[in-house]
Amino acid sequence: MCVFTAVALAGGAAGIGAGATMASTGLLAGTSIASAAMSDAGLLFSGYSAYSMNSQAQAQADVYDYQADVNATNSALREDDQLRAMQRNTSTQIAQFGALGINPLTGSAPLAVAETASDAYYDIFNDNFSSQTERDALTASANNTRSSGQQKAVGTLLNASVGTAERYL
Repeated sequence: MCVFTAVALAGGAAGIGAGATMASTGLLAGTSIASAAMSDAGLLFSGYSAYSMNSQAQAQADVYDYQADVNATNSALREDDQLRAMQRNTSTQIAQFGALGINPLTGSAPLAVAETASDAYYDIFNDNFSSQTERDALTASANNTRSSGQQKAVGTLLNASVGTAERYL
């Protein structure tokens, strides 16, 4: 083998080795760049995911608040209807007592009218109490949903940040 051939082969082999080393270093550098880009994309996705979780929680909380408002309106309307029904019933009783020739202001007649009114007010009280309890439960659900959404959003962001920090440390 001639000296020139031996030098050329040795230099080529050295070049291939150097090229392979440079290629693997470049591959590693490219991998770390790709990893960083994916990490940044992951952070962006985590940020969007956190925003989305919080937005969904806020929307559900708004639904709970709306249901509580509707409940309050319906309760007020039912109370008005119950009061009108009570007034009709007591007026009808008084008129019937008068038609029968019974003085509605003496004896047991006023007690019967008072009993009718008392029953109506008892029903109104129970309806208002149950409506208020339901509104309180809806308000608590709204507050819990808001807090939960915020906690999930913060947890998602922290989890992504810790994951990114672990990759670089």
